[in-house]
Amino acid sequence: MFGKLSSFSKFGLHAILMLFISGCEGPQGPAGPAGSQPLWIEGYIQISNQALPKGSAYLTVLNCPVIPSVKINDLSIPYNGHGFYTYDLLIAPGQPAELTVIYTKPDNSQGFAGASISMPGMFEITSHNPDSTLFLPKGADLVVAWSASEHASAYDIYCSVSYRYGDFNDSTRSGYFSFDTLMSETSITIPARRIFPDIAEIDTLKRGSGSLYIDAKNGPIYEGDAENVSGDGNGYFIGRTRCDRLYIEVVDSNQ
Repeated sequence: MFGKLSSFSKFGLHAILMLFISGCEGPQGPAGPAGSQPLWIEGYIQISNQALPKGSAYLTVLNCPVIPSVKINDLSIPYNGHGFYTYDLLIAPGQPAELTVIYTKPDNSQGFAGASISMPGMFEITSHNPDSTLFLPKGADLVVAWSASEHASAYDIYCSVSYRYGDFNDSTRSGYFSFDTLMSETSITIPARRIFPDIAEIDTLKRGSGSLYIDAKNGPIYEGDAENVSGDGNGYFIGRTRCDRLYIEVVDSNQ
């Protein structure tokens, strides 16, 4: 059963996954001077499905006249001229993350904003061995299941498959399928008609490959979810834990 399509995404998700980071200083509001708008924060932490406590963080902070101090747990997140990011965040699946932003308000007083989340816990694909290639027969549904991730409120599934084939006119053609959905369930069936809409045209399969990976997410990820940044600011802060990628090979028959 399909989950809710994640066409709405607060953090740009196919840019692989990386948030486009805007500058700290925001635009001038239409009815007031620059900096009169509330502080706005968007960001996320991305970690892999490993016990090794290391991840990355990407944040954008808008509408502050001076570059703020941004920390996650005890680590200061550096400003690079466009935004705040690091690849050296020591955090593992299931651990808490505390975002703290201290900044100077337009009246030169000090402002504080922050958010708290728990990183989604470790999980794994259970229907297939991620260390081995999944052989997908042409014209077959793709069925994948995984274990639940502690603290996860939803799972973002990304899948793409491309293939080349010879048709019945001896011409070589290609097919491509891309899929991205957000769901709360721990299994998914992608119908063959979505992957192989041109199955009636395929005479001989020349080659085909693809991949599927899953992000367990925690935080305000659905449209209409309440903001989780509090204090003297607004915005969204999300935790994402990614399981091992599942590699796919399209074949003529079951192997």
